[in-house]
Amino acid sequence: MSRGHQKRDRSGGRRVSPSAPPTAEKYWREPSLDLRQRFLSLSPRQQFGLLIICVVLLVLVIYWPALSTHASYFDDEFYLADRVSPSWETAGRAFTEILEPTVVVGYYHPLSILSIMLDRALGGSDFNLQPFHLTSLVLHLGNTVLVMVLLYLLFRQPWVAAAVGLLFGIHPITVESIPWITERKTLLAAFFTLGTLVLYVLYTRHKDWKLYAACFIVYLLAVLSKPTSLPAPALMLLLDYWPLGALHPERTLSLSKWQSKEQHAALSVEGAAHFRSAPHLRRHYLEKAPFFVVGGVFAIIAYISQSRTASVVLPSAESPGRIPLLLAHNILFYLYKFVWPFNPAPHYPFPEPFTLSQPMVLAGVIGTVGLLVVLLVSLRWTRALLTGWLFFFLAILPAMGIIGFTPVIAADRFAYFPIVGFLLPLAGGLSRLWNRLTPSLAPNAVAESGSWMNYGRAGLLALALVVAGLEAWSTRAYLAQWQNTESLYRYALRFAPQVDVLHNNLGLALARAGRAAEAIAEYQAALQINPDSLDAHLNLGAELADQGKLDEAIAQYEIVLRLKPNSATGHNNLGIALAQQGKLDEAEAHLRTALAIKPDYGAAHNNLGGALRQQGRLVEALAEYEAALKINPNDLSADANLRAAVEQKRQLDEAIRQLRTALLSQPENIEWRLQLGELLELEGRFADALTEYREVLRIDPANREAKQRIAALEE
Repeated sequence: MSRGHQKRDRSGGRRVSPSAPPTAEKYWREPSLDLRQRFLSLSPRQQFGLLIICVVLLVLVIYWPALSTHASYFDDEFYLADRVSPSWETAGRAFTEILEPTVVVGYYHPLSILSIMLDRALGGSDFNLQPFHLTSLVLHLGNTVLVMVLLYLLFRQPWVAAAVGLLFGIHPITVESIPWITERKTLLAAFFTLGTLVLYVLYTRHKDWKLYAACFIVYLLAVLSKPTSLPAPALMLLLDYWPLGALHPERTLSLSKWQSKEQHAALSVEGAAHFRSAPHLRRHYLEKAPFFVVGGVFAIIAYISQSRTASVVLPSAESPGRIPLLLAHNILFYLYKFVWPFNPAPHYPFPEPFTLSQPMVLAGVIGTVGLLVVLLVSLRWTRALLTGWLFFFLAILPAMGIIGFTPVIAADRFAYFPIVGFLLPLAGGLSRLWNRLTPSLAPNAVAESGSWMNYGRAGLLALALVVAGLEAWSTRAYLAQWQNTESLYRYALRFAPQVDVLHNNLGLALARAGRAAEAIAEYQAALQINPDSLDAHLNLGAELADQGKLDEAIAQYEIVLRLKPNSATGHNNLGIALAQQGKLDEAEAHLRTALAIKPDYGAAHNNLGGALRQQGRLVEALAEYEAALKINPNDLSADANLRAAVEQKRQLDEAIRQLRTALLSQPENIEWRLQLGELLELEGRFADALTEYREVLRIDPANREAKQRIAALEE
């Protein structure tokens, strides 16, 4: 066409052919088009990017109160202890103490400890928990994004991935992992495990060995965060089974149930021919081998480190039927908590009795059998339901209690990452339904589709928002219980009133608040439930000692030592009480016993220093204070005691110097020589003290005090 025949519109641009669809750029420039049309004009990836931003903002708004929570829960004291203070030496110990961790006892998880240390370097402390919560919230937002990315890569539906990702992000089952400092390891492990799976899916799409290497490195970071990441290689195989279809190339067409024809065609062209060779399938299994090797090594490390520094209960120590009952109960329990996200609790105790006569246990067995039947029957139509359930089961297996390491039968935090298994078939089913409501991927499909299809998609999104609203309500209600330690433990006791450790820990919170009478009542309540609770006896004794009731406190500590003769804390506390009564020899004996049991017990070194100083053994006391500070350089009490002892020694040295100077002019002064001998004893210079006492006897052979001191030193 010649230039003279070209027609231009009012904007000066070339007229667009009526048959050519307008571009995305044109939609954004055209003021007559509404926001919905502008959004739908974007590519799926662009839509997905905007949806991610929207979901992240919604999750952030729902979880914003978590930043102001102040509750401290189980094991938080280990991560807030001075020995986790940020330093290169502490970081080195966290990574190198593989089989016997001492920075934080229990299984080996150095990367999580390092994360907590970084928060402490940014100002996190007992009195300022916000840095910890901020990092945890950022990790949760990252996990929400990774869940959405994983679902998008698997099903290629941005709206479905965003909706299901939102349900994950604000589900109440994810709450306690954010305000609970100890659970940083859960968030960090989930972040790297999800990253591993995302990279693996990308690798299966592109077969780029750089992606494979990145996947392996991220998996290594995951197992360094928490052993619950160990099943990730098995989860890769499950994704191969469904929805990737890599293990069953002859059934690749079954993907069409979950994807549109255009999407399925793209995937088939991309990988179907590659999947059909037997060498590929062998290579497909072999490429997982390095992951399984690393997982096996870290499984051994986790068991050894946990058994050496904490507690482990092997299945052989329990009755043969306990494990099947435990698995049956938990399978139904977690499914129920996922589907019905109301009344979450921080502590789920074992139902008593733990037999089929207990309704919850019986319901678990019946429900699990029925669930397995449904899953097996579902294979006639889809692999999604079985794969999703197996994903959940394998992901949560390390925390299922087969090897016991916790007093609870289940916990929301254990299901934080495994519930992704439930999300997979949900996202797959919604994608299938969404595709049926969108018959074409052409740019003008929306305009050509019937109005009932638009309403159908809108209905799905509305349903997702209703469910998200219910989750948000429950999540906010649960977060409110984490505002302080007392409210959290009182909330936990509503669900588990007969758990002694909850009463004991509530007593500790009340004691720190200065409410001694209420604290004592909680300790006594714990002892009524469990008379052999060592912690309750120790804490009750400490509270009685603070009130000056030393005889009652000593009685509590003696009960502890009858129950557990090698209790270092029991010997330490008893030693303190005896020293306060002036029974210094007995106090010293118990404190030395505590150190024999636990040589790195910094508090016992400090307390022994105090007992020795009361006896006038200043040099020995200085050595104990220095030992306490070597173990814990941030021990303010030991530091203050050391400074006072050093000042006392300086004054002692000056007094010795003055006495020696005075004796040069009056060498026969018996009183001065006796004083000099006593001062030399305080410094631990016993030979010099004997010399002075013998000089007194030379001057006055009948001096009784000199004879007594010589006899005492020569024993």
